[in-house]
Amino acid sequence: MNERIKYTLTILKDTTISLKKESVSWEELKKILKDVLVDMKYQGRLEANMIPIFGENDKLKIIALLRNRKTLLSDEQARRRIPYIEQEME
Repeated sequence: MNERIKYTLTILKDTTISLKKESVSWEELKKILKDVLVDMKYQGRLEANMIPIFGENDKLKIIALLRNRKTLLSDEQARRRIPYIEQEME
């Protein structure tokens, strides 16, 4: 596991939020969603209230999150997270 992922996992484990019971573990989270989560963390865009959405392991919900938050949508031209997720859906 690379250092960026280890660091992100440490931050997430230290976050005092309550995850939904139906949240998947990190190991079960789809790779593409892990990539987006880590990218958002390193860009300073990940908020604690977004973690449960990722925990649902649903690509469409993450796309909706990216489209419905102005700060995240403003990153799209440079980060291209939505097309990255969509390419894995085809």
